[in-house]
Amino acid sequence: MNKLMLKKNWVYFLILFTIGGICYGIYYDNRRNNLFKKSSIVKGILFEETHESVRTAHGQFYFFINHKKVKLKEYSFFSHLKKGDTVLIEYAIEDPTVARVKDKYFMRKYKHLKRK
Repeated sequence: MNKLMLKKNWVYFLILFTIGGICYGIYYDNRRNNLFKKSSIVKGILFEETHESVRTAHGQFYFFINHKKVKLKEYSFFSHLKKGDTVLIEYAIEDPTVARVKDKYFMRKYKHLKRK
């Protein structure tokens, strides 16, 4: 009977842990979206792209706010960019560490100007 109680408690703990994780994810996304209501856009520079596997990749960018360097790690493919290329980054004014890549094709729009 004691083993049966242990199995039931383990299942309840797993269900409670899963529900807690879902609630935290909803809270985190809601907080992040609320911070982006007051945001600003700056230019950021790609300094590294890493392919962890065939399906996952991330780019690391940095941008400057009030003469402070801020790093951003964005999970997406940036294979069309070279190291040092520019993207547009949207960051929350209240917390600049909360940021996202707004336009990763920013360099393509002005590529024709480089040829001149």
